[in-house]
Amino acid sequence: MNPVRVLVATAQAFGASFKVAEGRVTVGSATPLPKDLLDKLKEHRQELISYLSENASATASQSTHIDPVGDIRPRTIPAASNLSALDNVLTEADQLLETFSAWAGDDTKRWNRALRALKRTWHPIGWKPETSRDLLVAWTAANYRLVAAQSDRLKLVQKQYLTRGQRVTLRARDSDISFFSQLASGLKSWAVDAVGNDPEGFRILAGLSNEAKEAQS
Repeated sequence: MNPVRVLVATAQAFGASFKVAEGRVTVGSATPLPKDLLDKLKEHRQELISYLSENASATASQSTHIDPVGDIRPRTIPAASNLSALDNVLTEADQLLETFSAWAGDDTKRWNRALRALKRTWHPIGWKPETSRDLLVAWTAANYRLVAAQSDRLKLVQKQYLTRGQRVTLRARDSDISFFSQLASGLKSWAVDAVGNDPEGFRILAGLSNEAKEAQS
């Protein structure tokens, strides 16, 4: 997924809104955004302006009111025809993500395996609002990057002596851990909705989880 789209999704998860005017981007939020997230937004300011501007241009012919980012939450869960059914779908989706997360744990290979499986039939369209699979891929990718950063950090802190370059890398991994942990947390509730909207994605994660249960029995 485009990293700028992930940044936009993360910021919106924390209540942010964006406005582009005269080559500048303004970020508004009812509550303060996390410092790590603000730093990332500043770091990618130009890419952010380009992404928001291109998205607004692509949707200009479809609406007189242009929201350059759009509502990236899944609209509805088709399988649910009433509140009771909706609750059952979300409960089942939440349980699946908890089971899958417990299976993947801190194993980068397992998270990467799930990510590759979800991306195999994923065809993102840059100017359209994110779909359920976009959000599910984003959540899985965030967890993969988080676990990878934690693994790299562990290898570094176990060394008796760190070179100057390794100390810089350690600080970078600490920053990655802080950012991706917030990203994964911010996307979790959306991932629950997303997996309820994505039967194929549900089957992929359920298949991996069931495969783990069968291996243990």
